[in-house]
Amino acid sequence: MKRIIIVGAGIGGLTAAINLKQQNFDVTLIEASPFMGGLARSENLGSMSFDAGPYILLDKPGLEWAFDKLGYDLDSEVPLTRLKEVYQVDKQIRFSSDRDKTAKSFESTWTGEGKKYLAFVRKTGNIHSKLSPHTYVSKPSPWDIIKSGNWKLILFLTSSLQSVLDKYNLQHELQKAIGIWTQVAAQTMEKAPAPMSLVPSLIHNQGAYYPEKGMGSIALFLIEKVKSLGIDILLNTKVTSINRDGKNIKSVTTENNETLQCDVLLSNMSAIGAYKLMPDLLPKSYRNYINNLPLQSPGICVYLKVKTKPNTNSSYLKFNTTHDNLKSIAFVNPGTLSNSEEYRQARLVAPLDYDLADKLSDDQQLELLDSIINEEWWRDDILDFEVVHKRTSRDWGKTFHLYKNSMNPVMTASFMRKGRIPHKSKHANNLFFCGSSTHPGQWVSFAAISGILSSNLIVREHG
Repeated sequence: MKRIIIVGAGIGGLTAAINLKQQNFDVTLIEASPFMGGLARSENLGSMSFDAGPYILLDKPGLEWAFDKLGYDLDSEVPLTRLKEVYQVDKQIRFSSDRDKTAKSFESTWTGEGKKYLAFVRKTGNIHSKLSPHTYVSKPSPWDIIKSGNWKLILFLTSSLQSVLDKYNLQHELQKAIGIWTQVAAQTMEKAPAPMSLVPSLIHNQGAYYPEKGMGSIALFLIEKVKSLGIDILLNTKVTSINRDGKNIKSVTTENNETLQCDVLLSNMSAIGAYKLMPDLLPKSYRNYINNLPLQSPGICVYLKVKTKPNTNSSYLKFNTTHDNLKSIAFVNPGTLSNSEEYRQARLVAPLDYDLADKLSDDQQLELLDSIINEEWWRDDILDFEVVHKRTSRDWGKTFHLYKNSMNPVMTASFMRKGRIPHKSKHANNLFFCGSSTHPGQWVSFAAISGILSSNLIVREHG
């Protein structure tokens, strides 16, 4: 029985571990922190459980696909709620699940804009339906797209978000609202990849979702399955070196000087960080390439207990772009999904450019968080609130063992054209990757899918 070591128990590592164990591999899961689930896990702060990381929305079809591959039914195991009032930007522009309702609101502000928006949604929805099958392929190539008869998609994929939006002649304010997700990664619309233009059509067609028991319930379910399968789990265990013989990974060594042998290594940690544990493996050109990839900061966050007014039709997610020192702030309030006045978890999340986050001290980041808390815009429909915890980018990095306090390389249009870090390393015979290094990182489903795709490659090549 071949032994697989998986480094990192985030969502991708968990789905990969389950998939490999189900196919009779000997699996050991190593996690540097005391808890599994990565940035998608829950965290107990005070008397309440919070969504720990910066994940905001769920793509249900992608998560269903991953669960189905593992033999689980998503609807019964992790019930999801479809968001009706999804997000708003600066109190002016609102996106609901209802396409026509959303278009009418734009039409009431700008004559003719509703019709243009509907055309935009129809076109991008069609593009998404053609692109979607390629999401479930480990390394989709331009040739795969050409063979599918959709060669025009290549032009789309090599474009920037801004160039796509310009084609529809939408109002500048509406373009900014559609492209607000680029600011989650602290990048510009000119550099962001074209697929980010698909978000409105996803919201209106397949829907945006939130788990009934919080984002961490996905990780919790997978963790329970990992434990029930008898997978070896090493927590509080940091890998400090990856040992090889030529191009064959032979073992890993932990900070406790324990060496663990393996036939295959699957890294769910940062691919850049993993390669740095074997610096002489890579050719200089590729080493320079990955070392120069722009990194995405998790930003800064305030965890709140809030009591929300019932029946207010509030948006689940509110963006504000008027702060003096921050490009955008997101108020994430699952309390809008309930008619109860009970206290619920909520977060104020502010993306930061990676270089800025690195430059600012913890005290300066905490000052920014205090300035956000003191603003009024997010308190609409809030009856009462309590600040439970404030998290800086370094706090996130330390708590979740993030590579250089980053989540992943920023998914720019340029990075998409060159190709993400592949699930199978070209530089070692038995080294594989899953998780944030191999996908855009905005959806938990991408992480789950990456674990399935990478582990399927292992089964194919080493089963």
